[in-house]
Amino acid sequence: MKLGSILLGVSMILATATFAQDEDRECRRMKKIANDAMIAENYKEATEYFLKGETICGEFDVANYGRLTGSLIRVINVETDADAKKLFSDTLCAIWDRMEEKGLYENKNDMYRGNFELQKSTPDYLKADKYFTRGIAAHANGGTPVQEMYIPLHYYNTYTLYFMEQEATKKNVLKKRMINDYFDLSKLITKSNFSLRAQEGITVYFNSVVQTCDDLTPEIAGFIASLPEDVEAAKVSLMSLIDLMETKKCEDTQEYMDLINAYLQRDPVSPKALEMKGKSLESENKYRDANAIYEKLIDLEEVTPERKDELKYKIVNNLFRTGSYNAAYSKAMNIQGKFRGKAMSIAGQCVGQMANSCGVSTFERNCNYIYAVQLLEQSGGAAGANLIAQYKAKFPTAKDCFGEGNPASVTLECWGVTVKPCN
Repeated sequence: MKLGSILLGVSMILATATFAQDEDRECRRMKKIANDAMIAENYKEATEYFLKGETICGEFDVANYGRLTGSLIRVINVETDADAKKLFSDTLCAIWDRMEEKGLYENKNDMYRGNFELQKSTPDYLKADKYFTRGIAAHANGGTPVQEMYIPLHYYNTYTLYFMEQEATKKNVLKKRMINDYFDLSKLITKSNFSLRAQEGITVYFNSVVQTCDDLTPEIAGFIASLPEDVEAAKVSLMSLIDLMETKKCEDTQEYMDLINAYLQRDPVSPKALEMKGKSLESENKYRDANAIYEKLIDLEEVTPERKDELKYKIVNNLFRTGSYNAAYSKAMNIQGKFRGKAMSIAGQCVGQMANSCGVSTFERNCNYIYAVQLLEQSGGAAGANLIAQYKAKFPTAKDCFGEGNPASVTLECWGVTVKPCN
């Protein structure tokens, strides 16, 4: 080999080595400036030099990418210009994409990533959904904890996908998913002791999509089957859904009763659940069963006297509905307080309903209406003027009184009272 060729080869090797050394030196310089800027909390400068370093160094490790993304997130968080904020978010999401291509992305950042996908110049709702969903799933399996703020944001993103979807079948799939996600996220909110604001945040979007019981009831069985083992957490989740069912006017469904029963399995003496069960039984015209529930409630010490008065009235009303007029009358006469007037209305109607079977003569039987009106007039208007007028029309007439010898008074044996029919 000629000496010239040898010298040329040596020169090229030296030049390449020198270039590599210069490149390595410049790489280290970019990292040094960036790290110094981070120490000085100048995160915009740190971001700038980390990005230059990524280009010059050729390969960044996880630690350097972590410093880059961390600096950029801080820049975005303090940026006040909306357009600049979007451009920074574009850059951040592109970095995460590059990291994922290189196998360096850490899934613990999924919730952050979903958030910034929505802050880009052109939000990518599908990609955001991917990361939010993955982040929630990881949390449920004992992975990275989820911050409260991301719960309503995740649900809002699903709502946006639902709103944007035009194809009916896909839209129905998203609606079903929103229902199931609502249940799951509600449980997560409860388990994580997040604030009421988080629950309210997802409920707003839920109510925008789920309008009727037909949307909701098919999912109840699955909800009950997947309740948490912790009794208190399960009770909170159940009560939340019970309230939701009431909001949607679903009290007359079997699924509503299933929720009540599931709650009572975990708390057999819960006043609220017992009352809701009684109310549901009433809606099914199972008045005797409802009254059995109300009797249990009256015996509970934690039920206030005022609440017990209302429950006693409910029992009276249900007895009247079943035609148990004697029992309804007896209980109505013992009710005091706020529900006294309504009770007197029912007592008067019980007397009116029994009039034709109380008394040995038509005259005596018609005297029942006098007593019935006396009770109705104690109702404070609850009875209604029309009913009073109907009963007065059945009072004994002057002719009836003359035929009976104008008695000064008549004792109604059924009720143990005396009336004056001929004054």
